[in-house]
Formats: sequence, C-alpha cells, structure tokens
Amino acid sequence: MAKARSASSFFMMVVDQDEKRFSVEGPTSDDTKWYEARERAVATGRNIDVHPYQNQDSLVNGKLPEREDIIEGYKRDPHLRHLKNVRPGTILGKHMFK
Repeated sequence: MAKARSASSFFMMVVDQDEKRFSVEGPTSDDTKWYEARERAVATGRNIDVHPYQNQDSLVNGKLPEREDIIEGYKRDPHLRHLKNVRPGTILGKHMFK
C-alpha cells in the first residue's frame, strides 16, 4: 500500500551493470548527488546507471510505493529480473558522495 509523501519525493534506482545488481535508494528530493556519484564511479571504470523512479500514483497523487513493491516489480520485469537486489548504499557507498 502506498504511503502519502511529498510529491517532490522519489526513489533512485542504482544499477551496477558489471555486477548485475540493483538497489532502491531514497526517498529523496534531489537527484543531483546521485548523478555526481555515478560520474565518479564511471570515472573509475565502473558501469553504473542511475535513474529516478516515479510511477503514475506518485506523479498524480503524490504517493510513493513501498520500497519492497519497487523491488518486486524489478524482479518480475523480463529486462531486469536477472539483476540481484542489494541493500541501499551497497553500489554507491558514502565514499562516492562528496
């Protein structure tokens, strides 16, 4: 069940293509630090992708899904189900944020 949160809040999806894993980060209201951390990771040779996650309910009603619902959706997606879910902060740890 979705919880009411600010419409400006969203989750970030972090995908490590080399290690075939993903994490659901947030919620957050600013994606800048995630893109900057991704750039630092890419500069060290890692194949990392980040993107904001918002669904119709979050965009229209300002409600975010539960983290577990997002994870389960990724596990069912035929293009993403080969990825392993890991704890938040595992792929882009604190050392990647300045």
